Amino acid sequence: MILKLSYLFLIGSVMGWLIELIFRSFTAKKIISFGALKGPYLPLHGIGFILIYYISTLDVIISIKAILFLIATTLIEYLIGKYFLDVWQLRYWDYSSNRWNYKGLICPLFSIIWLMLSMLFYYFVFPSLQIYLANVILYKWLIILLFVYYLVFSIDVLFFIKKLIKKAKPQFHF
Repeated sequence: MILKLSYLFLIGSVMGWLIELIFRSFTAKKIISFGALKGPYLPLHGIGFILIYYISTLDVIISIKAILFLIATTLIEYLIGKYFLDVWQLRYWDYSSNRWNYKGLICPLFSIIWLMLSMLFYYFVFPSLQIYLANVILYKWLIILLFVYYLVFSIDVLFFIKKLIKKAKPQFHF
């Protein structure tokens, strides 16, 4: 279970980073460096990927999965955006210029985009990913890759936290 979650987080974080890189670079018409961390991964997308994967495994009709995809992706985006805004006074995205946004953290347009990406995942990635995870999860070279990834990721996170603490005084109020 831990290995599976580790693979899913890695795949989702890197795929999410690639999606964001393509989207942001396309809209800005130049390569855009973004995100809180230095490496090619976005933890927000890793968490979302895990949830989308497990929603995909549910034995319910597709319309229920679609509703769950929509709720899960929107909720993750809101909660993580709110955390960084409230605790660290950092805003990593701003939907304020989009119609019907809520505090610039979520908006219907991007909720629909995340839903569409979730549906693409469900129909085109999920079937192969299940087979992949079942067949290669214990390959030694993949476990070494996981170790290296999480070592680099952890160092990156530690430097980010150090920078945050130095830069801002956290406001813990829930």
